[in-house]
Amino acid sequence: MKTNKFFICLFLTVLISPCIYTQWVTQSPLPTGHSLNAVKFLNDDIGWLVGYNGVIIKTTNSGDSWIIQRNNIPSALNSVSFIDENNGWVVGYDWQNYRGMILNTSNGGYDWINQNISTSRTLLSVYFIDTNKGWIVGEEGIIFKTTNGGVNWSSQTSGTGYSLYSVQFIDQNTGWAVGDETTILKTTNGGANWSVKNIGAFTRFSSVYFIDSNTGWIVGMSGSIYKTTNGGEDWILKSSGTSINLNSVYFIDQYNGFVVGLEGIILKTTDGGESWTQKPSGTSNDLLSVYFTDVNIVWASGSFGAILKSTDNGENWVNKLEGTTNHLASVFFINDSLGWISGETGTILNTTDGGISWWEQFSDSTKNFGEIYFINESIGWIIGEGGNIFKTTNAGNYWGMINTGSSIQLSSIYFIDQYYGWVVGNNGTILKSTNGGVNWTIQLSGTNEPLWSVYFINFNIGFAVGWYGTLLKTIDGGMTWQSYPTTFSLNEIQFINDSTGWAIGPGRLVIKTTDCGENWFTQNNNGPEFLNSCFFSDENNGWAVGENGLIIKTTDGGNTWGTQASNTDRWLTSIHFIYNEIGWAVGTYGTILHTTDGGGITGIKEFKDDFPQNYLLSQNYPNPFNPSTTIRYEIPEQSFVTLKVYDILGNEIATLVNEEKPAGSYEVEFGSHLGSSGIRELTSGVYFYRLSVVQTARRDLVLKDGQAGNFIQTKKMVLLR
Repeated sequence: MKTNKFFICLFLTVLISPCIYTQWVTQSPLPTGHSLNAVKFLNDDIGWLVGYNGVIIKTTNSGDSWIIQRNNIPSALNSVSFIDENNGWVVGYDWQNYRGMILNTSNGGYDWINQNISTSRTLLSVYFIDTNKGWIVGEEGIIFKTTNGGVNWSSQTSGTGYSLYSVQFIDQNTGWAVGDETTILKTTNGGANWSVKNIGAFTRFSSVYFIDSNTGWIVGMSGSIYKTTNGGEDWILKSSGTSINLNSVYFIDQYNGFVVGLEGIILKTTDGGESWTQKPSGTSNDLLSVYFTDVNIVWASGSFGAILKSTDNGENWVNKLEGTTNHLASVFFINDSLGWISGETGTILNTTDGGISWWEQFSDSTKNFGEIYFINESIGWIIGEGGNIFKTTNAGNYWGMINTGSSIQLSSIYFIDQYYGWVVGNNGTILKSTNGGVNWTIQLSGTNEPLWSVYFINFNIGFAVGWYGTLLKTIDGGMTWQSYPTTFSLNEIQFINDSTGWAIGPGRLVIKTTDCGENWFTQNNNGPEFLNSCFFSDENNGWAVGENGLIIKTTDGGNTWGTQASNTDRWLTSIHFIYNEIGWAVGTYGTILHTTDGGGITGIKEFKDDFPQNYLLSQNYPNPFNPSTTIRYEIPEQSFVTLKVYDILGNEIATLVNEEKPAGSYEVEFGSHLGSSGIRELTSGVYFYRLSVVQTARRDLVLKDGQAGNFIQTKKMVLLR
């Protein structure tokens, strides 16, 4: 909702007993704002991409438009294989049921059916050579084979415990798989036996591709590219010209090939990989997959929904992503069809069909925009950086800049009609206009604290809230403001009538008044997350949104709140409803969510009906991950729990849990930009997380005697940037 306050907070969140049912769907970016992990095209026109949030998208017109076949499912899809226009398979990890996932379609993706496979490991790569025979590889060296199209899967012995990231077969007998710790496997009998090929290096291999039974390439960390001309018996390191991690390799013939990697890197070869040339991709997003359809048409996909296409053999690339990946700050709808969104770098989006399609409006500004507000279908305002305000009188077809006379950053704007309005901002700034925003006069707030939100009930009575316990009220149109002391920081305030209003803030805080702000009482304050924005459609129904995709809802005026799953981990910054059923929420990386049933069922489903019987530390999911991953653990009795993350050298990165916990199942989310000393970027690579549990009854004895805990276990996870 407000400008940048949501970037101040941390990204590490403890989630207890999620698995929540709801009806929020992604409207933008289209096709998706989540990482697209794999791309597969059958010809110039027909192709699929799969990725996080269970997304599967399809194009039948060479990427000019995309059909969302599957989305908003708590899962990570890592690889896709189609053998014709109808028959395809996708593999990944089911976050709800904590198991490997295989999806199959026999009608081009219009229907996707789960196929059973007996593993709790993440499935990372799938490859089919015909409608019956296929292989899957994944975490901890697992390999599965099917001979009946996936109806049944049998486990094969890989001979390694290292995760395998890529598999390819050249015929029904000969295949290769690569993975962690320079693992290269080969089979010549359909996977009945796998032999290990050692190249004498130390790296992680991400992708393998063979053009025939002799010639192949593998790519991996630190810009490593290896080539073989004798079926993988020997591998020769080739100079890539980069030290950036490489994620995917594909060749159309023995000469022409591409490799993609982190930070938008694209490498091209025309001499079979003897030399490589870097091509400008036009994106800094990590690229995760590359695929040819002919010698000219090349596709690449990656993080934040990146979809790139080249029609000239990789010399030039066009971003086929619709929508925006900019952070979105505020959303406002006049009715169920007409709405606007504002965001960073001058982003203004408009829809006239309820968000089915979004069109960019122009303001001649590249500055970040904050809150947006419309008084009718034509007249609206947006807060800009540096104390500027932008106004439109023709539904956003033209936006003109207004200088308020202040350079202080503004945060919130509210107009009672087309003439009278107020804005608030840093240093306790309050400005008022009586001519539609053409001119602004300073009002004395009596505080120097940042003000985040302003709301007026009528021409005289209004409120402003902010950080460090700031809650102000005026009864004379802002000429004077009275302070109502509170110990809470408040991010937004809204009233539903002359008496009843709510304000929200950090810690899932919700406070309410029923006497026009004279007295306030706390309704909710039971979580670590920031709440950034709230909206009440009547005295009973209200919503609030915040960090890590949090959406909470009340149907009894705020007395009780339930969590709705947004199926996103993006920060949600603004929410707006037209009726009790129809609403939108926006957030970081271009996230736009829409509901037509009030967000669906609000409720929480426990992991289990009874307490865990044993200690358990599960493999994180997704893995590899970017930018965040979830770690699940179970304890059968009340214990003191410590969960920490370490880098490959044993340095402590973060302490996720360090407190006493009752018996139960828990999840912890770890963000790749959070270190033990604060916010910072973590580099790609291997990390370890360690769970140490001591029964509460034995803790004093353990501390005294230095004995080990009741349960100690360490697992490995991989960050791919």
